[in-house]
Amino acid sequence: MPPIHYPAVMQARWLIAALLVHACNNPPPAATTTDAAPPGDAAPPVVLVGTPILATAQLGTGDTALGTTVDKDFAQINGDAIFKPRGDGSGGIAHTAVEQLSVGWVQAETTNQLAANIAGWGLTSAALGAGNDTRYMSMRAYQIDYYEDVDLTQLGTTAPGPAVYFVSKIYYGHSYEALFSGSSSTFTAAVAATLPHASGSISAAASADHLTASNVGRGLVPTSGDALFAANQADVTSKYTASGPAVPIFIEYRLVPGVAAPAGQTIPWASTNKATFAIDEIDVFHNGSFLDASNTAWAVSATCSVNGAVVDQDDAVWSSSSVSAGGTHVDPQGSGPQDPNTGNPTSTYGRYAGLTWKRTFPVNDGNFLECDLPGQRTDPSTPVPLPPITASVTVDTSTPVEGRPGNYDTGNRLDYQIHAYVTYSPN
Repeated sequence: MPPIHYPAVMQARWLIAALLVHACNNPPPAATTTDAAPPGDAAPPVVLVGTPILATAQLGTGDTALGTTVDKDFAQINGDAIFKPRGDGSGGIAHTAVEQLSVGWVQAETTNQLAANIAGWGLTSAALGAGNDTRYMSMRAYQIDYYEDVDLTQLGTTAPGPAVYFVSKIYYGHSYEALFSGSSSTFTAAVAATLPHASGSISAAASADHLTASNVGRGLVPTSGDALFAANQADVTSKYTASGPAVPIFIEYRLVPGVAAPAGQTIPWASTNKATFAIDEIDVFHNGSFLDASNTAWAVSATCSVNGAVVDQDDAVWSSSSVSAGGTHVDPQGSGPQDPNTGNPTSTYGRYAGLTWKRTFPVNDGNFLECDLPGQRTDPSTPVPLPPITASVTVDTSTPVEGRPGNYDTGNRLDYQIHAYVTYSPN
């Protein structure tokens, strides 16, 4: 099948999003709480309460599931529907067009969230046991064509006693859902935080983080043969191809009227430590002016990553409208800051200390923490890039580190270094 393509007028109606989803209760399209008021003497619609819960559809799900009930662990009770499907006026079930293409992330942070997805993810009920040590997170790349839903004015059977939720909608389309799993000691909060920022091969990233990755989606096929991370609509259309007719990919659950939401238990995601990366000083050896004779204007920012996944993007570190490269001689014995170009300079430098930039990230031993510092000399009509500086460390939470990385652009006479340090503390 060729990649997914739609006319421009349809593309303009897509809801384009790159969602970092930390719960299963946020459906892609807007949730419908009640039906429109019926005409004549028909019964008024039932008003639903509580937040919709969106779950991956179990393989083989069909429209016969509409209106059926499940218990607190999302196990189907008897197959009887408490609401009838919304009709299309000719004896069939109404199809409400959605035409949505997007990406979302689901992290199982409570037992309710996990229970809702157990069947769709192909897991067993044992996953809800108190002693379970496995953590789950998924990337959903999906194309929704339409949904079928219940008619809240058309009552079916009475809800049985154990019923807590019922199936209110079924979304049809195509999806590629990569389910990541690993032990609590391996699949930590630090690892979970990096996955939505990852790129490239899903299987390679999972292997690098000692995780298992499997496809639990329906009908989206990787175009390159290797499943790739998707961050937006364009990624889905370029990296995946629709195969076959639209099938159920998501189920929306709602609380049975009159039933209170059960209290789920929090699933702990371990992150034993956090790293604090700080920059408190910038030393300027050459500021870009001729013979460093006049002051210039600079701006420096930082982009930080853990294991290659960006966790802090283009964050302002320091700016000054009057940057001097003169004032103090560099100590030739090496006890003071040193020009990174020569190691033993005789030039002067301007010290800008007392910076307060500091960021904290969840980490574990062995993670690779890196902050890249690009910048600009901003006073020319066309700003001149500063030579980029990289500060990196392999995390060893028993040993804090500090250093003075620097860089030199000889063509533009831009030469500086930073004082950076990394400290660790329990999370």
